[in-house]
Amino acid sequence: LDGFKLVNDTHGHESGDAMLKSVAARLIEQVRPGDTVARLAGDEFVIVFKHAELRIAQQVCARIQTAVRSFDWPSIAKGLHSSISVGVAVAVPGDTVESLTHRSDGAMYAEKKRRK
Repeated sequence: LDGFKLVNDTHGHESGDAMLKSVAARLIEQVRPGDTVARLAGDEFVIVFKHAELRIAQQVCARIQTAVRSFDWPSIAKGLHSSISVGVAVAVPGDTVESLTHRSDGAMYAEKKRRK
């Protein structure tokens, strides 16, 4: 989630928790049965697409970004809004959870930098 710390600091942890739950719901709505959605860390989520081509994963992630941006955030707290940055990585033979997560994080930070 982009700027999540500011949400907690400005709107309180209750609003932050509601935001996390709402984002999780948007993620779950967009993926197929059999794909895995999980919260990785404080404001980071991971989706494991089972048997999906890179192009398909990127399309789903673009839909998720739109769903998060267009959600009615002020219904949680006045003035609240949110967006997400996404990094997509494809598992290759020999990958570990750590190596795949590291490449995904790198792609996410590259997107954040490109958008600024």
